[in-house]
Amino acid sequence: MKRWECFVCWKVNEDDEAAASASCLCFCCGRPRDFIPTSAMVQTRAKPLVLHGLSAAQHELHPTLVHSLQQAGLDLTDTDSSGWTALHCAAMLGDATAVRCLLQSEGNERQVVLEAARSGGWRALHLAVRGGHLQAVEELLLANADVDARLEASDDARTPLHIAAEHGHAEILDLLLRCGADPTPVTRHLRRSALHVAVVAAHERCVRLLLAQADLVGVLDGDGLTALQL
Repeated sequence: MKRWECFVCWKVNEDDEAAASASCLCFCCGRPRDFIPTSAMVQTRAKPLVLHGLSAAQHELHPTLVHSLQQAGLDLTDTDSSGWTALHCAAMLGDATAVRCLLQSEGNERQVVLEAARSGGWRALHLAVRGGHLQAVEELLLANADVDARLEASDDARTPLHIAAEHGHAEILDLLLRCGADPTPVTRHLRRSALHVAVVAAHERCVRLLLAQADLVGVLDGDGLTALQL
């Protein structure tokens, strides 16, 4: 029987030939076999350490560690087989320290990391907003993440503001607005603004914050209804 080595804990696992490789999990840490950067399949272990370790929430990151890993060949734009970067993982977990460490680079390199999108157009900011991770959102916005970045049409072209309104994350919604988020974009399918979304989801505090924005009350959705008519 073939064997494979986990890229987090280095345990050697038996390969179940009857199962698809994507479903093979490490018996120690439970991470899937294919959860490593595509560019690191046959390269140094330094590359997958940040990405895989963040997902397993096993490694505490510091700027010096990230710098050392970059010197060893880590590319922060590396993705796993599902398109996840290290920053995606940190944002999803709400690890604000890791987010800050991963955004230490300057200029174009940092912007590339911020704008990296997995399937559906999901950037790190979308994931942090969806999870309600206020501190991670703050770190991303301090690094100039696009506050109005839209998901792809397959995910209804929602903005971070739509996502915050949908999940009732009022503090994050308020922060996005204070950072210049445009409250007027509408979703692709039902043509709904963030106010429509907040009303439908019955998130009263989000509704109040959005009602303070000019001209939102009169925005019509795809059925010709204002948010207050829903």
